[in-house]
Amino acid sequence: MITNNATPPAWTAQGVHEDLITCIKKYASKGSSVLDLGAGAGALSLKLANAGYAVSAADWMIESYMPENIDIKKIDLDSKESILESYPSNSFDFLVACEVIEHLKYPWQFIESCSQLIKDNGYFFLTTPNILERSSRVNMLVNGWPISFGEKSREEGGHISPLFPAQVINMFSNCQLNVIETLPIGSYSRVKLLQYNIKGFILLLLANVLSPLMVKGNKKGNVVLFVGAKTIVVALSGKGL
Repeated sequence: MITNNATPPAWTAQGVHEDLITCIKKYASKGSSVLDLGAGAGALSLKLANAGYAVSAADWMIESYMPENIDIKKIDLDSKESILESYPSNSFDFLVACEVIEHLKYPWQFIESCSQLIKDNGYFFLTTPNILERSSRVNMLVNGWPISFGEKSREEGGHISPLFPAQVINMFSNCQLNVIETLPIGSYSRVKLLQYNIKGFILLLLANVLSPLMVKGNKKGNVVLFVGAKTIVVALSGKGL
């Protein structure tokens, strides 16, 4: 673990952490317990702590984690057993998985495990690349893959699981999580995103031209945030049921 006073880098698109915490404040009061999954260098953990939350963190690579006063556990987030053996059920008021699920082999299993750690009436805040963003849609049409999930992204960024919003909502609903809000957040530099080439310029031009035809799904924002509320299942019994 790194032990210095430097500011941890935020390994995500510009504005994602800020938009995420703004959303969290609508649902979770100060002092609430939170588990930051896939915490990386600790940028989001630190921002959550500064916002008044009681933060714990987990990641499979903890050597880069910089905050000294926040506990972090080494966990394989692709292993249900590793997650559930590390924390008791119903441990946290809310969980955050910011730009994590697209790196995992077993996203269904991950969400199911996360749901078990959330207290009744708690929340799960999950972000992932928005593959329905307009440039991403055109890239799927032209190149056959959404932005952030090409060969370079798989090799360098480890993005292996692109997810449509409908898939995430289905996963949540099957894991006692009711999706109460979805919204686009963050943005990448267009120059960086399109990799400085003429093909990228043409892609952006096509996205602008075809945008009016994209009537379904959220075509704005490079990242999409899902807010899930853990529902309480009440067993009914008695005559007439």
